[in-house]
Amino acid sequence: MKKRILLLACIFPAFSATAQVAEIKSSVENVETKIDSVLSLMTLEEKVGQMVQYSGTWDLTGPATGDRNQYREEQLKKGLVGSLLNVLSVDATREAQKMVMENSRIK
Repeated sequence: MKKRILLLACIFPAFSATAQVAEIKSSVENVETKIDSVLSLMTLEEKVGQMVQYSGTWDLTGPATGDRNQYREEQLKKGLVGSLLNVLSVDATREAQKMVMENSRIK
């Protein structure tokens, strides 16, 4: 009886680990499918734009200028900006995310 319990105690974790690995693999494949789907919807210009990074203040040095900020906001709305660095507040982050989501061609 003790041998059977010991045997089950050794075998059960192996089956459990196999199930977890299969679940993780399925999850990864699902994510990769979603990524491929989004990439197929994007234009080349949008894909290249995703590699662009702007500073959250829009200018790396010196004071921000109105005309340049408007251009960069348009780039953000078109999905041509991959990330913003140095965004200092939650409100500014939400504002940028809202701008992108409301104007995104891909929904």
